[in-house]
Amino acid sequence: MKDRLMVVELTCQNIMKARSVRIKPDGAPVVVIGGNNGEGKTSLMNSLVVGLCGKREWVSMPVSKGEQQGAVRIGLGRKGEKPLYIITQLINPDSLKIERTDGQPLGGTPRAVLDAKLGQLAFDPMALIRMKPEDQAKLVRKVYGIDTDAIDVEYNVVYEDRRQANSSLKAQTTILDEYALMDFSKLPAEPIDVGKSMNELSAKREMNTSRNALDASIENDTASIGRMRAELEEAETKLSRLKVERGSLGSVEGIEELEQTISTAGQVNAALDQKAKAEHQREVVDLVEKNVATLNAKLDELKASKSAALVDAELPQGLSFATLGLELDGVPFEQASTTEQITIGFELSIKDDPEIGITCVREASLLDKKHRAYIEELAEKHGMQAWFEVVGDEDPNAFIIENGEVIRVPIEVETKPLAAGSIEPGKLVE
Repeated sequence: MKDRLMVVELTCQNIMKARSVRIKPDGAPVVVIGGNNGEGKTSLMNSLVVGLCGKREWVSMPVSKGEQQGAVRIGLGRKGEKPLYIITQLINPDSLKIERTDGQPLGGTPRAVLDAKLGQLAFDPMALIRMKPEDQAKLVRKVYGIDTDAIDVEYNVVYEDRRQANSSLKAQTTILDEYALMDFSKLPAEPIDVGKSMNELSAKREMNTSRNALDASIENDTASIGRMRAELEEAETKLSRLKVERGSLGSVEGIEELEQTISTAGQVNAALDQKAKAEHQREVVDLVEKNVATLNAKLDELKASKSAALVDAELPQGLSFATLGLELDGVPFEQASTTEQITIGFELSIKDDPEIGITCVREASLLDKKHRAYIEELAEKHGMQAWFEVVGDEDPNAFIIENGEVIRVPIEVETKPLAAGSIEPGKLVE
């Protein structure tokens, strides 16, 4: 448990409705200020804030109505000991004085010394809920020493890359789906060589023309055999030669098939081109899908790194970071119950590790027994002093305020009223 400074004594005069109050909590871990509304309990709590924070926390009319001056004196020390610091804050004129009872030098200006010893949420744990979500997250990171800025920057870059990759994947898949409507099953393996087919067709047509001419010659010569028996031998020889010549010309079959091939070549080759584009598009989609998968894996890796950093930070149970702010048990922090918000704020004020271990819980009446007991346990465990403001006079452990004065105390304390009249600057009237 850290040995923090706590309020041993608190005296205030003419602070709002608290006209003359002196209490001695003696460093108790829990100080309860109770009373009905309008009797001065909030004023007493405010006097503590005024005494420690000075002018920056003054309300519009910090001095009691009808009075010219106000004063707060706070004795800070360890539990069960005499005050180590005596703080005197005057209002009208504004004056702050700090004395060390051990005779040691203060080590700076009074304001600087106090500010260095106070926590960010000391007097208002609920200040957290009034912040913007991004400021809530920023404060929690600062208090818990969590630095995920580099991870967040890289995550945002990878997230944007993944978003663009998904957009590209959608566009490329749409193109691929268009090719899926085409039937490529009856296409040849390779595009048709129209030039080669044309040359082959021309050659066959020439051979066919030669064959027809030769056939005509054979027919004419055969008819002349009967009339030219004398020339029979010569004709037969010529016939044999012509037959041999004709046989050497080869087959002319397939002309119709070639003509058909040539006539459909444009359509077939266009279809083959579409098939090639479809296969390429499939490759493009595969590459984009792999890129998306890689980016998803990287995002998961960054999330794991960030989660590990948060686990190491030991945040309050259920508290986590959302995209813009904080979440408690998976819901936005601002939607948590007031009791839960107060509890988290108190835990943050402890983690802030102030030397002056004071936390004011203005809405303590809203705490249920479970959470109040938990805060009291935390205060005792971590050397904090929790000041609870509650409505009513039923709490037997409370300092009860009525008409600006203490009318009942929970323990043996001094309640000596302050003398009326003006306050000498720098000195609280006894």
